[in-house]
Amino acid sequence: MQSVERDTAWAMSEENVEIVRRGFAAANRGDLERALENWAPDAIWDWSNSRGFDAGVFRGHGEIRAFWERFLAAFDEIRLELDDLLEVEDDLLIVENVAYFRGRDGIEAQARSA
Repeated sequence: MQSVERDTAWAMSEENVEIVRRGFAAANRGDLERALENWAPDAIWDWSNSRGFDAGVFRGHGEIRAFWERFLAAFDEIRLELDDLLEVEDDLLIVENVAYFRGRDGIEAQARSA
């Protein structure tokens, strides 16, 4: 997370950075309601390019929450780490992250995304 503080301090409000951090922390606890609380009600989760699990486009909190419930249930452990943020316009951020997975068979993997 150090790169987030260094690279974004001048470009975006600390409030936006904290909102993203709180969302990641809630997702890591499995608290999907808290993770989605700052997402727009009509948010879109575009997972259509996934080569693996549940490819599709999910619209609104209900569809996004249902996707994440299925996703979280498929693994023993998932941990998301915030890598970097890029503010593309006021209140619109691109969040680079790394997800660490451990399957029920003990196999571990990681994936980068934004």
